[in-house]
Amino acid sequence: MAHLFSMNLGLNGGPCPLRIDNMTHNFAEIVEEIKQLSTEEKEELQDLLEKYLVEQRRHEIYVNYQSSLKELEENKLTFSNDIDKLREMLAHD
Repeated sequence: MAHLFSMNLGLNGGPCPLRIDNMTHNFAEIVEEIKQLSTEEKEELQDLLEKYLVEQRRHEIYVNYQSSLKELEENKLTFSNDIDKLREMLAHD
């Protein structure tokens, strides 16, 4: 079955715009076109979207991980098991 949608991560890690037949549609037009799909196509689209959301979340986690490593290397992280100190640290962010 041919895929109707292409949604890859862009250069900045964010999603590229949805494209149908090489034309960008606004959200409402896409929704209307989805309504016209068969049940099988809608289920395939649902599976694809779930996979894209997982990919996007993994990317966000990776970016946060990289940011944390950088902060660790720059000695910007503070560790504590003192609940009062932790609350104070959170209040200053």
